[in-house]
Amino acid sequence: MSDPVVGPVPVGQILGAEIEERGWTQADFAAVLGRPTQFVSEIITGKKEITRESAAQIGAALGTTPEYWLNLQDAYLLDEQATDAPSRQTQQAGSHIHADQARDHSGPHRRGARGRTQRTLRTQRHRRRTRIRPSGPAQQ
Repeated sequence: MSDPVVGPVPVGQILGAEIEERGWTQADFAAVLGRPTQFVSEIITGKKEITRESAAQIGAALGTTPEYWLNLQDAYLLDEQATDAPSRQTQQAGSHIHADQARDHSGPHRRGARGRTQRTLRTQRHRRRTRIRPSGPAQQ
């Protein structure tokens, strides 16, 4: 029997396990980082991604490199994107409404020629009509 293929684990779960293994609370780790507890909590729950700055802080606090944390996150996000792409394609294939057809074309902001709104076109026509013409003899 073969082992089931497991995709990348969210970086927050790995960070949470690392903190727990050291016997720290999220508040303890946040104090080490010099960040609010909410920051650590949001990373662990997956509400916030790890930035280059936070990866450097986490790496320094845990004795790892920033690249380690950024690579874990990138691997997870790429895996998520790869698994989401086929489902997104099947959803789009079922939809036959063009993006322009889905929009409401009524009202003053309806798109006209060259992508300009009707309101913009009316304003431009008004400016051309009310433009000050030079006085004096008519030039031909």
